[in-house]
Amino acid sequence: MMKNYLFLFFLAPSILIAQNNLDQNKKFIANLASYRNELIADNFGNYMDIVKLDTLWKMRGTEKESVDEFLGNIIYANEICGVSPEKIIKRWDLYDLPLPQFLSEENINIVTENNHLLDLLTNSILKPDPPFQISPNSFIFEELSYYEVENGMRIAEIGAGSGVFSLMLGLAYESLDIYVNDLSELSIKYAQDKTDKCNSKNSSNNYHFITGEKKSTSLENVQLDKIFIRNSFHHFSKKDKMLLSIKASLIPDGDLYIFDPILESGQKFGCRHIISKKEIVDHLNKNGFKLIDEKHHIDWGWSIFHCKPKNEK
Repeated sequence: MMKNYLFLFFLAPSILIAQNNLDQNKKFIANLASYRNELIADNFGNYMDIVKLDTLWKMRGTEKESVDEFLGNIIYANEICGVSPEKIIKRWDLYDLPLPQFLSEENINIVTENNHLLDLLTNSILKPDPPFQISPNSFIFEELSYYEVENGMRIAEIGAGSGVFSLMLGLAYESLDIYVNDLSELSIKYAQDKTDKCNSKNSSNNYHFITGEKKSTSLENVQLDKIFIRNSFHHFSKKDKMLLSIKASLIPDGDLYIFDPILESGQKFGCRHIISKKEIVDHLNKNGFKLIDEKHHIDWGWSIFHCKPKNEK
C-alpha cells in the first residue's frame, strides 16, 4: 500500500523557513565570534588590563550588575558625552553611581581602551567572565528572530546610542541599507568608528550615519522597511512629531518596533523618564500606528511593541 506523504507538501515551507533561520543564526554567530576575536587580538595589551580589573572586582565580591553599570556609565560619559576622566571622577559622587572604589584615571582609561568589547559585555551579548565568550542565552538572538529582518531590506535604528544593535544587524544579515540615527554627533561618531573598525560585518551591507532631530528622522525620503527604537522612546521630547516623521519614513506596510522599559513591570529603573505601556500605546494610536503584537522581557521589565502604520482610506 502506498503511503500518503501529502502532508509533507504542506510542511515544506515551514521546514524551509526553519532551516533558513538556522543558517542565518549560524552565520551571525560565526561573524560575532570573529568580531569578538578581532577586538581582543587587535588590542591584546589593553584586554589583559581589563582581565586584571575583572579579577580585582571579583576579589572584592562585586555583583555583575554593578560592574555592568560602572562600565556602561564610564563609556557613556567619556565616549558619548565627551567627559574627560578627570571630570568623570569629580561628578561621580553627585549621581550616587556604583563602585567608586574603582574610580581612577587609570581604570577609566582601561575601560575606554576596551570600549567596543565592553559594549558587547554590557549588552549581555558576551559572558561576564574572561575570555568573554558569546553568551548562548543572549536575548539578541531571540530579539532578531522576532524582528524578521530579511536580506536586502532598508532599515533604521533611531536613537542608536553606541550603535551596538546596528552593528549586530550588519553581522547577522546581508545586503542591508542600515541607517544609524542619533541626536548626538558624538554618539554618531562613536557608532561609525565602531562599525568602520569591524572587519567581520558582511561587506554587502551599506551603513549610513544620520545626525537626527528632535522632531524628525531626517529619513522621510528613504522609505524604510523597518524602524527600530531601542531604549530611546521614553527620552523623545517630541514623541508625537517623531512618530509622524517615522510614519512618513516607512513604506505603507512597514514595521516599527519600540523596545522600551515600562512602568507596569514593577522593576526599579534609574531613569525618571520611563513611561507606561498605556502612554506608549496612546502615542501610537494618536499618530497613525496600530499595535500588532508585543513581546516581553520579564527579567528586564522591558517590552517590544510591534506596530504598523494604519491604513488610512
